[in-house]
Amino acid sequence: MRTETVIITVIALLLFVSWSIIDNQSYFNLFEARAASDTATATLSVSVNPSITLTIDAGSSVDFGNLSPGSKATGTTRVKSVSNDTITLAIGRDRSSPATTLASAADPSTYNISDTAGGIDVFDGTGASTATWVDGASTGLGFTVWAASENKDTDIWGNGGAEDSGLNEYAALPASASASTAWSTTSSGTKYASVGYILDVPSDQYPTSYEGQVVYTATTTP
Repeated sequence: MRTETVIITVIALLLFVSWSIIDNQSYFNLFEARAASDTATATLSVSVNPSITLTIDAGSSVDFGNLSPGSKATGTTRVKSVSNDTITLAIGRDRSSPATTLASAADPSTYNISDTAGGIDVFDGTGASTATWVDGASTGLGFTVWAASENKDTDIWGNGGAEDSGLNEYAALPASASASTAWSTTSSGTKYASVGYILDVPSDQYPTSYEGQVVYTATTTP
């Protein structure tokens, strides 16, 4: 009888322990956090806009002084471009009527200095429109890109290394709205170009004061 009691007691204890384990596991499973995961992808894209700043680094005002016919005068404007792309630079005169860069402020239609009367052609973007300046014979207003931080086109502008070099090639300024490319860069960043002017007038040029503006337009490469 006692043996049976012991056996029953052991079985009861085993059942109780088993139930406790199963019940406790169920209890903890009820409150245990179960992690689930999945993935999704976000695509990022951006287009960086071109950026350019053009300033007159030197020579924003060029005074040719008191000019006597047959005695040339020269001057220089240096432009500075800061861009995140390559650029082209066009150079043209501001005045459209009359079609001359320099004219009398009081009466421009009557008194002006012809840019091309002395054999200087209007710049068309090629070396066919540029020529050397002949002292004593050439008259008008010519311009040249005589220096650049990179990519000076010597086929167009010659091999001069100063604003008054005899190795420069000159052309007359076109209208700013139709100005052809006078200089282009081959890399981005900060770049400089030095543009020289040369001026002489015929012996019958009316004696008065003349003035005009040159327009520089820098454009990022499309």
